Amino acid sequence: MNNYLYSQIENHGCDHNNWCPNGTKTTETRIVPVPGYPFCFAKVEFELTRCEQFSSVVVVKSINYLGGCTNLLTQMYPLGLNAPPDEIFMRQMWGQIQVNILSLAFEEFFNSITDPVIKDTYYCTNPDGTPRNSSTYTQQVLINGACLSLCTALLQDINTSEYVVAQRYQDCLENNCCIMYYTYCINRNTNKAVRTTPVVNTGVWESQCTNTAPPDCPSFVTSNYNVISTFSGTCKFTCQEED
Repeated sequence: MNNYLYSQIENHGCDHNNWCPNGTKTTETRIVPVPGYPFCFAKVEFELTRCEQFSSVVVVKSINYLGGCTNLLTQMYPLGLNAPPDEIFMRQMWGQIQVNILSLAFEEFFNSITDPVIKDTYYCTNPDGTPRNSSTYTQQVLINGACLSLCTALLQDINTSEYVVAQRYQDCLENNCCIMYYTYCINRNTNKAVRTTPVVNTGVWESQCTNTAPPDCPSFVTSNYNVISTFSGTCKFTCQEED
């Protein structure tokens, strides 16, 4: 299960180009640790769009999971690697990986500054260790599909009479997008990025999602199976909004 690649999942109503139409776009790759899974790393291909001097939009294009990722992939593909993934879990994990990318991007920006006076303004503390209002580096993350419902259908093979379970995610809301903002300063002792504010989400909110009734299941059209029953799961929130 190592070195397993999963490309961009379906877009659910979130067009990142609308949020930064005139930005400079580059496709880049980083290897980052996967939060919560020791010895598991992700090789991430992503689009970095610089909208202004110190802000950017990060959109994941593909992830190649490396190393000890068996537990992660078991959760991501609870019915096996050949079955559909748990898309809600996967989107939440992608959001956490994007935050790691943002930290690296700020550290790279900080290390590129040559003027010591300007560089010093990005530290979280004064030289004597007292806190200060630092210059911050603002980053923006977009995650498609902020509010999803899982439709489950029971199908029966018309030739063998065997039953098959099919699943499909669907949107509970239009403009189904997390738009997450993070600000950082630099720890003077470690030269590592520190998040200075809680996550700010200007897209879909959790209460907006969980108070929404799930839509009816879509049509499962197939020539080889009869649809016996369908069930729409509750709407679930995918944005990461913890401090």
